[in-house]
Amino acid sequence: NRLLGNDDCSEGAFLIRDGQNARCERVLSVRLVEKEVGHFRIYKDQGSRYFLHGTSKFESLDELIDNYKEEGDMHITCNKRDFKLGSPVHI
Repeated sequence: NRLLGNDDCSEGAFLIRDGQNARCERVLSVRLVEKEVGHFRIYKDQGSRYFLHGTSKFESLDELIDNYKEEGDMHITCNKRDFKLGSPVHI
């Protein structure tokens, strides 16, 4: 939260971190508006494809991220507002 909430981050900045349980392998954290940060669980199905809850499935994390970036056509929805991923935040 601190990294994505600082003034250097713009809307859409994101990072991926480890999940906290076996069902959720990773978490996508995204800078939304006014320093708000949204957290989205990344799941992996039995075929090893990655997906966010209720979305399309992808063969790799890179493919998932690419589809939610600015050049992609998919959006992340939080509080009835759509967001596209911007630049990754490097730890």
